[in-house]
Amino acid sequence: MNNGRNQSNPNKGRRKQENPYKQIFLRNNPDYLKAYLDLEKQARTWRGQAQYWLAKECERRMACLLNEDIAGYKVENHSEKLFHKTNRF
Repeated sequence: MNNGRNQSNPNKGRRKQENPYKQIFLRNNPDYLKAYLDLEKQARTWRGQAQYWLAKECERRMACLLNEDIAGYKVENHSEKLFHKTNRF
């Protein structure tokens, strides 16, 4: 009896496991870990204020840190280019 469960995919509903080796760079470099956490906070703030383009820029820089691409992390698109007028501003 299958009791109404889908037996074809045993991993259904489980979280995807992150690659543990990606976090080693951040763990060994606390300055970049702090920058990563700050970017994560900024992305959450910008997304909450409907500034999705600014949040995407933060996410791009976070991905660069995860991939150990320091040159890509240091390239900043200025907020004047990415900011869009909304009802909140």
